[in-house]
Amino acid sequence: MDPSNNSTNLTAPTPPPGFSTRLKFNPSVQLKPLEVYICAIELMSLIANIPWIYNLPLTMEMTGSDASTEALLHPFPPFSDSRLQVRYAVTGLLDVGVAIAQKSQFYQLDAALFVGDDEVGWLEFRPKPKRDGISNGSVRRLGSGAAVNDSVTVTVTGDGGKITDEDDRNFVLTFSYDGVRIKAQDIFTVLLDAFAIAAEHNNTDADASIPAARSASGDMVLSTWTVGEAGDAEMTWARLKRALIVIWELLIVGQKGQKPRFEGLMFGLEYKGMAIGAGRMLRFAEDGDGDAGSAFER
Repeated sequence: MDPSNNSTNLTAPTPPPGFSTRLKFNPSVQLKPLEVYICAIELMSLIANIPWIYNLPLTMEMTGSDASTEALLHPFPPFSDSRLQVRYAVTGLLDVGVAIAQKSQFYQLDAALFVGDDEVGWLEFRPKPKRDGISNGSVRRLGSGAAVNDSVTVTVTGDGGKITDEDDRNFVLTFSYDGVRIKAQDIFTVLLDAFAIAAEHNNTDADASIPAARSASGDMVLSTWTVGEAGDAEMTWARLKRALIVIWELLIVGQKGQKPRFEGLMFGLEYKGMAIGAGRMLRFAEDGDGDAGSAFER
């Protein structure tokens, strides 16, 4: 299978010349939908913070919130001979995520990443083996919430509130839900699209904004923009990428013990007490109430 972003409404960067993704699902091995979404977004957020044309030398592993599912990204060949650039990994993961979400293919998956006739890496989504770790030389990162839940303070009042980053208390995200339910696959693919757009940019670059990331269905958009003055308090791509993963982990998936909340929302970003940016996630379509029901509860 060779999916193409041209068949969707995504606005992510054009796939690199000659790049293709070849997917092989195993329907006999089912995976939990929310765990698949968590693994994909968390892995994408990690890759998006690495320079765009950097060669990834090591396997990356991401585990879901209940440790039942894992996603692995392997370079081929590994180590110093790796040809798996970040741009290939981002495009491949976006292709995989869209293919999974559009047809609800929550199965074990092997996806080979090719440039021309050369395989440069592969992605796996599979049940997590009952063992500690993977092969030597791998890069490990814990699953949902490991990077965010333990390093933020969340204050909620009704349908809004603010999040303070304990790793950098100058960084604050304010938010309010709009109460409009959105399909889980739309939120998932719009955030994949947003991360893919952000991944092209160096973390230290300023004036970070995403005019319109879209879901694969076209029913939802995520937009961000800059506000305020330049200087120390400015919207860098690192801060925007941080905001995206905070929104995913805390406002959508939710903290431990909470149910996922698939709704539209508005958010603002502050640094050193000054507004530096804002954004929104909105649903366009008027039909249906989304699918944020029991299938995605913990």
